[in-house]
Amino acid sequence: MIENANYLTPDPSWDYFGTWQHLQESKSQIDELLFCLAKTENATDSSDELVTKQLTQILHHLQRACDFMPPNKK
Repeated sequence: MIENANYLTPDPSWDYFGTWQHLQESKSQIDELLFCLAKTENATDSSDELVTKQLTQILHHLQRACDFMPPNKK
């Protein structure tokens, strides 16, 4: 996972910790995918498969980020 030193790691008891964690993983995977795409000159069946697999993982983490939203406190 690519880490960004600009962000502090929050306390696990923080209400948004699970959401933060999954967004960080999504961001890391997006950065890795962008790097991979930048060095790939021509699309191939195998590169398409890799991109699709990585995008699916990113979508999973984004959905999990939504799932970890804390209950609305009114």
